[in-house]
Amino acid sequence: MEYSLLLSIIENSQSGFILLDKNRKVLYVNKIISDYLGANTNELIGNYINCYFSRKEKTTCSIGKYCDDCTLNKAISEVIQSKKSKKMYDFEIKKNNLNLKVAITISIHLDKYISL
Repeated sequence: MEYSLLLSIIENSQSGFILLDKNRKVLYVNKIISDYLGANTNELIGNYINCYFSRKEKTTCSIGKYCDDCTLNKAISEVIQSKKSKKMYDFEIKKNNLNLKVAITISIHLDKYISL
């Protein structure tokens, strides 16, 4: 299958797609994610996943004082260690004072890439 076809499918999907390295650095996001976050794709790539606490502490994902309690951080760490995908139902995301519940599947690829 052609690379351009796969990229087109991911880019035009109605599902969000994020690719990270093991340090939670963003390597790729599709259009629906960049639109949702209100950020240009190039602004997201090369940065780390950040939540309210990592922004408040001015730190990166997985090293802040609240990271041990973070559901997403725990799930990513579990996937890295077990090398098995994990589904999270009713994962809560806050945007514009709304609490949105989404389903996330976290997977590891080639022992070094994480997709959400």
